[in-house]
Amino acid sequence: MWKIKMWTKQYLISVAFVTIIAVITGYFLWNNAGERKIEPGNGNCSGYCLGPEDAPVTIDAYVDFTCHICVEKGLLIAQALEMYPERLRFIYHHYPESDFSNEVAQALEYAGSQGMFWDLYEEFIANPPTSIGEIVAISTAVGLSSNEVSDALESNEFLHSVEAARQEAVAQGVYFVGVFINGKEYEKYPGTLEDLVQAIELELKKTGG
Repeated sequence: MWKIKMWTKQYLISVAFVTIIAVITGYFLWNNAGERKIEPGNGNCSGYCLGPEDAPVTIDAYVDFTCHICVEKGLLIAQALEMYPERLRFIYHHYPESDFSNEVAQALEYAGSQGMFWDLYEEFIANPPTSIGEIVAISTAVGLSSNEVSDALESNEFLHSVEAARQEAVAQGVYFVGVFINGKEYEKYPGTLEDLVQAIELELKKTGG
């Protein structure tokens, strides 16, 4: 009986020790996994930028329109741009993670070729399409040709541009969607306008902007 009690005690101590190590290791990995950083505004923004180039705060968004958190953050960023028109720069990056989101990105590239990228972007953020038909309908609603949008999607005319944007993101160390403020990931999911404003204000204080 004494040996059994000793074995039980040793077993419990071992389990407790392993549990503590696992918790510490998990905490370390979780926190470090979230600390993604990029060079703010690094690389070619493909012309899809809003705000002054010398703005003290830059927001880079790597977007997949089938990701509801991406869309919700896009809405928050739109509000922030209205609040900080002279101190905030927004750079949009394609980051499709599904075949359909690839189609959405190609439609945006087509819109960009017609000088209407932001018109279509704003509509997609407000009302994310869920089908090819909706992509075409929304594109038409902002003044684009439904036939030309359909042709662009069917021919994959802008696929190369979308893939190039994704490759550029990966080269910067971005392996999944995200939003970065002055290079540091904004980790609120999806966050609130108040959270985003606090993050922007913090960067403004750091830069003296």
